[in-house]
Amino acid sequence: MKRIGKLMALMAGLVLMANTAYADDVNVSYSELPQDAKAFITKHFGQNAKVQEVEYEQMEDVYTVELRNGYDIKFDKAGKVVEVDSPDMKDIEVAIVKDVLPAKAVDFLSKKKLLDDVDDIKVLRRGGFIVETDKMMQERNFRFSSDGSLIKGKR
Repeated sequence: MKRIGKLMALMAGLVLMANTAYADDVNVSYSELPQDAKAFITKHFGQNAKVQEVEYEQMEDVYTVELRNGYDIKFDKAGKVVEVDSPDMKDIEVAIVKDVLPAKAVDFLSKKKLLDDVDDIKVLRRGGFIVETDKMMQERNFRFSSDGSLIKGKR
């Protein structure tokens, strides 16, 4: 019985240590962001962008920047955009869409008259993009290759 109790205590301690060592979110200051991330924010939101919170997500190895205007932007360790999420009930600014997506994807969305209806852009780790649009209450998802060619689109 003593062995089981000690074993249970050891296992509980290991679980606690693992959870502490890999806490998912750690608040960091804006100044700790990679330079490319800060340049992207300045370019699209101005020199005095209102940053609400910056977190480093250890499990995903990304920085999440929450702006007061409702945008959530994720950057990798080098400062490259890995996700842009628009504010509620708004769409991502066209200039941001053009900056994140390859020209082929931008052209496709423009021809479909969806360029100003993008709600979310995810940059996939293995290359490519997932773009979520919402036009007149019709949500559509598109998957593009890393060069911007359409792989598939669905409602």
